Amino acid sequence: MSNTTLILHSTAKRDSKKEKSSTEDELWLKRVKLKVEKQLSAPSLTIDEIATQMHMSERQFYRKIKKVTRRTPNQLMQRWRLERAKALLDAGKVKSISHLAKLVGYAKTNYFSKLFEARYGFRPSESIDVF
Repeated sequence: MSNTTLILHSTAKRDSKKEKSSTEDELWLKRVKLKVEKQLSAPSLTIDEIATQMHMSERQFYRKIKKVTRRTPNQLMQRWRLERAKALLDAGKVKSISHLAKLVGYAKTNYFSKLFEARYGFRPSESIDVF
């Protein structure tokens, strides 16, 4: 084989490994998200608990989440909680902000509203129909 052929073959192998790794990371992240979603309403849910459920140390979990998503586990969990809150609001499944906050794992309604507004640009109370 010529040097050019060897380089192309080596590059193709490396790209194939990256694609496989990327797919594995996406599947792993989906498993993490499923575990988190099942427990989303628990304000006491910790990163350590999730890491344990994924059979990893907290540090290993942190590193893998950061590598795959470029976010910290806390940022990712907050994002998932707010996305769930928005979906519940959009579906019209909540009657109060305090109930919505509890459904997605926030004990303090004001804090939840502040995070929601920072993410979506409006307060969740603006989306609840009052009869």
